[in-house]
Amino acid sequence: RMGEYERSRERGRDDSFETDPELLNKLKEALERVIPSLTARERRVMVHRFGFDEDFLTLKSLAKGWGITKERVRQIELGTVKKIRASFFQ
Repeated sequence: RMGEYERSRERGRDDSFETDPELLNKLKEALERVIPSLTARERRVMVHRFGFDEDFLTLKSLAKGWGITKERVRQIELGTVKKIRASFFQ
């Protein structure tokens, strides 16, 4: 299901978690397991790139604010997604 979520993110925000309480609970549990292992930067990527904050930021915006490249932000985001996915399927 996470692959489905990632594909839908390419088209815009995904509401499937809001309509599937069981999936939402599983995601919340996965996030609770993984958050302690994330770096501060990874947590900020989660907040701003995954829509946990009203300020949904682009790779470019985050890169500019942090003084790094968009590619580096994308790498951090990918690493964060991998950690969440691993925790999600535990």
